[in-house]
This record gives sequence, C-alpha cells and structure tokens, in this order.
Amino acid sequence: MKALVLADRLGKELLPLTKKTCVALLPVASKPVLQYAIESLVNSGIREIIFVISADAESVEQTFGTGTRWGVNFNYILSRGEEHPYDIIKQFNENEEYLVLRGDILSNEIISKVCNQDTPKSKLDDFCWTKETYINKLDSLKSFHQTNLDVIAGKFDKLLVPGRELALGLKIGRKSQISPQSLKQGIAFVGSNCRVHPQAELLDKVVISDNVIVDRAAIIESSVILPNTYIGEFVEIKNAIVWSNDLIRVDIDTTLHISDTFLLADLETQTIGKSIAQPVNRLLGLMLMILSLPLWLLAPIAALFSNEKNMLKKNELEGNRLQFDDFGNRKRRVFTAWTWNTSIPILRYLPYLWSTLTGDLRIVGVMPLTPTQSEQRVEDWARVRDEAPIGLIGPSQLNLPSNVPIEEKLMSDAFYARQRSTTKDFSYLWQGLAALFSRKAWLM
Repeated sequence: MKALVLADRLGKELLPLTKKTCVALLPVASKPVLQYAIESLVNSGIREIIFVISADAESVEQTFGTGTRWGVNFNYILSRGEEHPYDIIKQFNENEEYLVLRGDILSNEIISKVCNQDTPKSKLDDFCWTKETYINKLDSLKSFHQTNLDVIAGKFDKLLVPGRELALGLKIGRKSQISPQSLKQGIAFVGSNCRVHPQAELLDKVVISDNVIVDRAAIIESSVILPNTYIGEFVEIKNAIVWSNDLIRVDIDTTLHISDTFLLADLETQTIGKSIAQPVNRLLGLMLMILSLPLWLLAPIAALFSNEKNMLKKNELEGNRLQFDDFGNRKRRVFTAWTWNTSIPILRYLPYLWSTLTGDLRIVGVMPLTPTQSEQRVEDWARVRDEAPIGLIGPSQLNLPSNVPIEEKLMSDAFYARQRSTTKDFSYLWQGLAALFSRKAWLM
C-alpha cells in the first residue's frame, strides 16, 4: 500500500513563523514536523510515500529528497494549498488504495484512512482527527509552543526524539555545549551545534533548536527557541517562541520584532562578532583596570581634599543588561555606578571601569542615562540611541561638554547608533586612550 501524505497547509494561523518556512518544515524538538510522520510510516512498513505540498515546495523536496535516507521511495505532488484530499485522490487514474494522512500535524500514532478514487467525499471529511490518541493540530502559535513542550515531556511517547541524555531531564544533540547546571529545574532539550553559556538558566520546560547561542546569565523559562537564534546577555524569555529577531509571547498573544542585536539576533545574518563582543569588552576592561591601579591610589586622596561629606557618590543608571517585562516589552536593567567625589574627571569616573567587567557598560558606546532621563524621552529620534550599547566612552562623552543640554547629547548618541561600526568604535577607543593624557582629563 502507498501512503498519501498531505503537507500543503498555508499556515496563516502560524504567522510569523510561516514567513520563514512552511508548516511541514517547522521544527519540533529540532526535527521538521513532517519527519515524524515519515518515521512513523517507515516503521509501519510503508515503502512508497507521495507528498502533497504547496508552500515552500522546493524546500520540502530538498530537505527529504527521494527517500533513500529511509530506504523508501518519495514522490511529490504540487497543490494550490489546503485542497481537500478527495480532489487530490481523484487526480489519480489508478484504482489503488492509499493510506491518507496529514503530515503537518503531530500525533502519537498514525491517524489515517484507507481510500481510493472511488471513496465518497463525505468519508474523508474528518479522516485525520480522532479522540483515541494524543494529537496536536498545530493550528495556532500557542498550540505549536505547547506541542514542543509536550514532545520533550514524553506525551508523544511513540515519536523518535533525537539527542542523548546528558543529565536527568536534559537531552542534547551533536556538537552542543551546555553545562548540566544550567538546567535549574524541569526538563530541557537542546539541539545540535548549540552553545549555552554555563551561567545561563533553563527553567520548567525548554526546547532549544539547532544552531542556537544562549549568552551569559540569560534566563529561559517555558519557551521554545527556534534555529539560528542568538539570545543576548541577561535576557529573560518566558512563555514565548523566539525565532531570530521575533519574540512571540504565547501567554498574552503578542508578537514583537526586536531590532537590537545585542538582545536577539539572527545568526544566519549576523557575524560571529556579536557573540564575541562581550568577552572582548570584558578583557579590555580588565586590562584597563590593571593599568589604572596607580590611579586607584590617587582617587581617594583627591576625594579627601574635596568639600564633600562622602568620598564616593552613588548613581543609578540604565546599563546593557536587558530583560522583558510582563507585557513582552524590552527594558534595560538599572545598575549602581559609583564615582569619586573629586573634580578631576579621570579620577571621578574611575569606578565605571568595574561596570565594564559586570557587563553593565561596554568600553565604547552611548552615554548612560538615569531612569528618569530615559523615561522623559518622548520623541522617536531620542530612542534611536537604544540600538547601540551603553558605553564608558563614545562621541558624546569625548566631544561634548558635560554642561550641554541633554537633548544635544541624545542627538549625538542617536547619530552614533545609526552610523556605528567596528572601525569607528576602534577610533573612539583610540581617542579615549589619547584623552587620558590630555589637560582636559586632569583639570580640576
């Protein structure tokens, strides 16, 4: 008997996921949905499978080929999308029986009908649904999210989930790097060629597909991370689907496209420099801390000669640690920055170097704002600066007097954010180092 597998759903209900690929190729626990149907059929002894495909037909054929990988024969039929199986079967001249099933849903067992071209249309209307087995129709983003979590939880116990057990509750694919300590509670699946920072945390149920990077101190809870996605430092993801720059909160039915590549990024379009920028930044910060040790001896002496009561002053600033609030909106975490109570600029801001080691500041970037200054921005142009990291030095810090209006500093930062590049950042770094030996840095 031949199998006729319907995989021609247009997937409008799964946008924006189906902007990238068709429903049949959407990954569930790092395997395309359609592959689970193929494996079930092969294990049942079917040796000839005909696929009905529509959207991304070429990608489906390239992914599965002629069937030699499974030792069976594949053929493909194009459709207009979501055609009734009756109309498709009627295209065949032969009066042969077919095992007809949907390949773009997920079920514990093969759910199908045995049909031929003479089978009445009424007999096919509900051929792929049944109450006797565990099934998910993948007919919404929330359904897709839950299906991924259910697969790793073992609810689809007859499906073949790839990977090996690294620790209790943690299964990983080939060439992936993750510490078992990252799984704080629950269960997790990590696909192939992934890198999860040892300080990242996985909570409840987490599915991470192939080719994903999760950076330091990121927290992922009850979420699905799809292929080629970068999760930035200190980012918190909860009850969501993430695919490259798209964040989909399934609990509040909200979809956000994140343009800040320090938060979320598409690894197919972003260079590896994004993933190594923070370690390089910390190394530079450590080098500057070591070189500045003599200044740490001068700073408290200078503070003693000031008329201030305290030697150190506390400041609350917004830094580079990023998180999402309960409504899926991005916000920067507030950190405490200290300054010496002295009028000598190079000594006053010396403690800011420590913030480059914690990740709150980068060496080069826009100037840090207080939470009040950030909230008072109402114009769109004033928020353009958020596309760049917060830095110790930058065009505003180097070129503008400290007493200019905040609007002028925001304008300078916005221009830098839109024009920034690695070459320009190195230029500002060189200017900052040169400024250490200028009269401006040491004037009282």
